[in-house]
Amino acid sequence: MKFLVALLISVTGHVGFAQDYALDDAHNHDGTHVEGQTDCGSNYMFPGDIARLGSHSFLILGEDGPDHLLLDHRSGTPPHTYQFILRVRVDANEMAIYRKLLKETKVALPAVTTIFFDKTGKQVDRTFFCLPDLKKIFGPEQKPNDAYSKLFPIRASWQKDADFEGAFPIKQTVAPEDPLILERKDVEIVLYRYLPSYLEQSSFRKMLKTRGSQFTSILSHAPIRADEPAESAAKRSSYIKSGAFESNGETCQSDYYLKSVRPPKTKHGFLLLAENGKNSVLAVHLYDQSPQNYQTTLNFELTDEQMKVFRQARQESKTPLLFMPTQYFCMAELKDLVKRQALNLKGTIYRNSEYEGFRLGQPSGELDLASSKVKVLVNRILQSLMNPQSVARDVFGVVDLRSVNADIFIEAAYSRDWNFIGKPVDGYLANRCYLTSKAAKALSEVQKEVSKLGYSLLVFDCYRPQRAVNQFVSWTKDASDSKMQSIFYPDEPKKDLIKRGYIDAKSGHSRASTVDLTLVRTGKFQSKDFYQKAKVVSDCRKSQKVGDTGQVDMGTAFDCFSELAHTTNPSIPEESQKHRQILKAAMEKQGFTNYPKEWWHFVLKDEPYKSDYFDFEVQ
Repeated sequence: MKFLVALLISVTGHVGFAQDYALDDAHNHDGTHVEGQTDCGSNYMFPGDIARLGSHSFLILGEDGPDHLLLDHRSGTPPHTYQFILRVRVDANEMAIYRKLLKETKVALPAVTTIFFDKTGKQVDRTFFCLPDLKKIFGPEQKPNDAYSKLFPIRASWQKDADFEGAFPIKQTVAPEDPLILERKDVEIVLYRYLPSYLEQSSFRKMLKTRGSQFTSILSHAPIRADEPAESAAKRSSYIKSGAFESNGETCQSDYYLKSVRPPKTKHGFLLLAENGKNSVLAVHLYDQSPQNYQTTLNFELTDEQMKVFRQARQESKTPLLFMPTQYFCMAELKDLVKRQALNLKGTIYRNSEYEGFRLGQPSGELDLASSKVKVLVNRILQSLMNPQSVARDVFGVVDLRSVNADIFIEAAYSRDWNFIGKPVDGYLANRCYLTSKAAKALSEVQKEVSKLGYSLLVFDCYRPQRAVNQFVSWTKDASDSKMQSIFYPDEPKKDLIKRGYIDAKSGHSRASTVDLTLVRTGKFQSKDFYQKAKVVSDCRKSQKVGDTGQVDMGTAFDCFSELAHTTNPSIPEESQKHRQILKAAMEKQGFTNYPKEWWHFVLKDEPYKSDYFDFEVQ
């Protein structure tokens, strides 16, 4: 046992987290489990990393009617990579025990664990099951007398003062009460969501380094199960893709496992689950990867009219109601916001939302809750539930240019509809510029140089996801789409753009050390209306109106597929030739090389990745 404790300390670096999960971590499966089952399979975003069999613990959220309790699973790294809530029928004695513990507990809320201890504190049994099988165990896929029927009845031990937000010790928090008996027919699934990015971070980082850039494609996928084919997972909608990362531009505190990045301040969604006394409703955070990585339970105090809205909407909804406030805030600051009366949860209630492959439901009324009407019961950070694309960027040393030099202007052309294909491009979800740290630092030096001449840099494109490159190649083969030809490629047949060297199946941009940019005059550039002015340009070869956007005259507009855009073309006005040379000289001084057919295109000569092509999104 001393060896086991020492091993756990070396792995976790924290004695507290080891305590009663020690036997589980040591793969001791002497309890009840499906016959022949030894593990819970691989994770979608970490193939080959096999999840052990696990027992499970739950926070008791509260009552849902006179004879049901709501149990919120304590999510974690594999095998606990799911957000799910169960509704459990209990008898009178079990309800009495719960109410007694609710009064006695001083830390958070009562809990239960599928590790069963008798009243003397001796471990008698432990029930293991795999969460990918949950629908077969409790849900619509269960069958009479199947392999899972042998798990029942599950004897679960009650816990009080279990510190759900912290180490969550088990044995010393078990209450000496009759067990909670879970019969299969008495359990229903209220919510069930796979969280593929909830991973042990040090191992995940090592895996990324080993597999390299090609593996980055799947990090934006939204699988609803670990074995989902990549083709469908790539196309599937998700809560994150629906706009959960939408930000007001402000940031939150850095995550423990990604200290170099400050995640965006976002909105947050809450599930309205059940009435919790007179004019109050239990709510839980719809959590996901950072910055949505908080397992939070709230109590909302509603007015009589708001209770009518809630009850009516709940009656009409087949899934938990989703409340979407419009306020941007950081979940880490939730308790402080409530304390300072700075939280205002005003927004729409939606019924019949879908949570596997997210789809927002129909609006069913509004709530407006001041801080005094919100009570925080639990606010547990899920440290390892990270944004895998942010982790990948960190592993490969790709940074946000603004974090290196905020004076450089960024107008990501492919995140908008004003570009040569006429619509936002795959993989561009934000107006950001990502570059390797080496390239970003070099570009920052260029900015310092040109500022002495009265200019600033304006960046149009930096790192480009491989999926965007693939889209460009496919676009060249679509003869029916020529709506932007007169503007961006008036001299060139679309089908010849690859042959002519303007588009390629592999782009240096995907190696994250290539940048497309121009010069603007200091004090003349206005970002807020840039694209409105840019759209006035009807022919990229005629650069007169480009100057209206604040750019210096380079002889053509950006992304002009024409010989006039060749850097040393003598046909352009002398002043434009001069501007091109100013930009080229400043870039070359810091180690960049120009692509001769595009005056705006520069590659860091000594780039870190010469054969890696990344495919994480621009978020």
